[in-house]
Amino acid sequence: KQFGLWAYPRFDNAGQHPPVRRSFSRGENLQTLRQTVQSYAAQKPDLILLSSWNDWQENTALEPALEVDGGNGDPYQALRTIAELQGKTFTPPPLPPFTAMDPWVRAKHGGPDLTPPRLGSASAESSTAVRYELIDETSPVGKFEIGRTPCASVTWDGEKLLTTGFPTPGDQVLGHEHEGFFGRDLTSDFSVTLPPGLFTKSEQVWLAVTVFDEAEGVLRIEYPGDPPHQREPTDEFGLPRQVEFPLRATHRWKTITFPLDELTVAPGHDQLVFRTVDTGGNWAVMLGNASLFRERDLDTGNIEEVAASPDRHSVTARATFAAPPEKRMRHVIVTGQDVLGNRMCPVEIGELRAE
Repeated sequence: KQFGLWAYPRFDNAGQHPPVRRSFSRGENLQTLRQTVQSYAAQKPDLILLSSWNDWQENTALEPALEVDGGNGDPYQALRTIAELQGKTFTPPPLPPFTAMDPWVRAKHGGPDLTPPRLGSASAESSTAVRYELIDETSPVGKFEIGRTPCASVTWDGEKLLTTGFPTPGDQVLGHEHEGFFGRDLTSDFSVTLPPGLFTKSEQVWLAVTVFDEAEGVLRIEYPGDPPHQREPTDEFGLPRQVEFPLRATHRWKTITFPLDELTVAPGHDQLVFRTVDTGGNWAVMLGNASLFRERDLDTGNIEEVAASPDRHSVTARATFAAPPEKRMRHVIVTGQDVLGNRMCPVEIGELRAE
């Protein structure tokens, strides 16, 4: 039989009982790892098993990394050391092609920067103004954009269902007021028909959805996409694409903005469907508003920069717009681009109430 020794080259297991905890640092030139492996090798085992959680805080990591304690700028230091102790030479594998990398990793290694800005602080100063910050470590912030008017929306007031850009749905269930806004109970599915010609194949479309969240579960939103979504590669028929709005019983109105990737509208393939899943039939889950924004619905007017870092990697702006109607949901989405044209996924800026 063969036998091996299990090396955990960071901890001294002799003192693991509280309150005493003993542990070794990585040491100069990975001295702890070297001493552990050499002392084990002196026992002539058939193999040595090196155990690592790849947890940088515990100093056991063996995976490549650019910035770790004792790394000396060599991401392969631990692997080179293990090879050296066996009398071998470690040859780093080539990096994957830039097209296969996460955009932030790609930019780190000098590839083309496709990383968008990210949202920093954001606040509604009033019912007619928002202030928000864009941050981008890889390229300077280029411009701020805002979507004030959706190309299509559906909402409710105290008497009726209101639509813009959509054909009037057959569902005329009246909305109810909750926490100062109206919404439609989601005890049954709600759907609207996407009109032909509203979207072009090449432009991005975003969906902003506001729900009164009073149950655990999911609001599933299905939309027509190309190619259709398939749960399994062997599925004979494609399914509508879908996004999911998590419900957490927060007992408040909550908004999420979704990108509708590959949205494609065709006859018989044109329904936007809202259905709750696993909510226990809780009637208090309500849909307050659903708004669709296209790239062409974004604009840069009435936006004033109010602060910026010298390198423009952090910029704050203030955007203004018209007041929303009383007790009715109104979506305004904010976004922006870096100087290379990478755009942040738009974010809805909150519950904008009339003065």
